[in-house]
Amino acid sequence: MKDNFKSLLKQYRIDNNLSQNDFVDMFISSNNFLLKLDTVTLSRWENGKTEPSIEKKMNIMRTLNLLTQYIESIRGFDKNTKIDASLNIHFGIEYERYKKLNGIDTTQNIQFEYISDKKNLHAHIEKYLMPETIEIINIDPSPTLSIGHWFLNKKTEAFFIHAFVNENIYNNYNYNYNYNNINSIILLEQVTSTKIFYKLCLLSAFNTLLNNNHIDYVFAFANTKCYLKLFLAIGGDIITTMGDLSAPPPCNEVILKHTTVIKIDAIKLLSNKDFLFFCLQSRTELKITTPQLLAQIDDFKC
Repeated sequence: MKDNFKSLLKQYRIDNNLSQNDFVDMFISSNNFLLKLDTVTLSRWENGKTEPSIEKKMNIMRTLNLLTQYIESIRGFDKNTKIDASLNIHFGIEYERYKKLNGIDTTQNIQFEYISDKKNLHAHIEKYLMPETIEIINIDPSPTLSIGHWFLNKKTEAFFIHAFVNENIYNNYNYNYNYNNINSIILLEQVTSTKIFYKLCLLSAFNTLLNNNHIDYVFAFANTKCYLKLFLAIGGDIITTMGDLSAPPPCNEVILKHTTVIKIDAIKLLSNKDFLFFCLQSRTELKITTPQLLAQIDDFKC
């Protein structure tokens, strides 16, 4: 993998008239992960003689508000990821759950709408929502929502629902979280009829993380064993389970008995090569195959 880390780092320092000592002092005062940084190390980074880990690079670029530019500079990445490997399993399960969704014809005029208020949810979206999603969006006052909906001739092709919350939302199984400290996002729903929409939904979450430096954590729900395995593989931790504890085990052996809540550090997720490379490769593919659909999610900022 190649990137423009050293040039972005050095150019920022030059553009802001900072000496290397000034730059080091700035990083130490604002980042616990750089407390041991010195001018020798910084000089070696700027000259490309050594480089930090990809996670540290992203933390540094985020501090400088250069995260998007840094990620856009990444090239020569591996195209085979754990997420790719999970897609066939995913769609084997998802098709059964959402088989009423019509198939996609990318030559037709597929519409995209952005919804930020649960009052504007369409009835044909609401019928697919999990109980865990309904519980979150019905909190009073309602958390800020980000909802993307693709449709063709009034028929839903795909949708996602994200909620902006405080990281303590699941502490002690109550929702009395601090509305003045929104530092997390929950990926509540990602309902997709095809792999193209799966990629678009994941890229929407990817864009949200790039555009919101205050998001420190990502929460997600796992309802299947393959999803749980994937979330754990890309850096997630299990924090709790939800659902009726007395419920009988599911008939399908791949379905989990209880919904599992996963928490992932946002920078840890962005720097995970399976997640990062999947998103970069998906963006590259969609620019060629369905640029109009990619433009729809790039045009809205949340």
